Amino acid sequence: TPSKRTALVQNLLKSPEHVRHLAQVFDVMLMERRGDAKVPRAAWESFLHASVSANKPYDQLIREILSNDGADPKTRPAAKFLLDRGLEPTTVTRDISRIFLGRNIQCAQCHDHPSVDDFKQEEFYSLQAFYNRAFLFPTPEAPTAVIAEKATGEVSFVSVFDPKKVATVSYTH
Repeated sequence: TPSKRTALVQNLLKSPEHVRHLAQVFDVMLMERRGDAKVPRAAWESFLHASVSANKPYDQLIREILSNDGADPKTRPAAKFLLDRGLEPTTVTRDISRIFLGRNIQCAQCHDHPSVDDFKQEEFYSLQAFYNRAFLFPTPEAPTAVIAEKATGEVSFVSVFDPKKVATVSYTH
């Protein structure tokens, strides 16, 4: 029949194998085969499986991952992306820009991109200033650490190409 391809695709998308596979794809994409520091792998995989199974919209999934502080045991698995990176501002800035914004601005950590006018050092540090406000409480070493936030934050930076070495400051309020 003319609709057999559509029917096959629909059956494949409804299958438990599709859910398992897509959850695994998200795991590899988001965690890049990192170890389990603060959130057990089984809890993370269960969170991803439930999200894919519920056909959760991508923007909602990512919002849950980036806004979760890990304090509530029921939703802690969503915080794995930030917690298992130790909430280290440079790493988090690099990974968020590359994975979620589709822009690898890592080189902008040291200088404006030499050939891409839109990749500015200020952009890197503006995003980093947001995560510079956050810290792991009570200590980064605590296995049950949660994400806490200071009221304000700033990051100063100097371009490696600036002969005057003038510092620029990025703020978040």
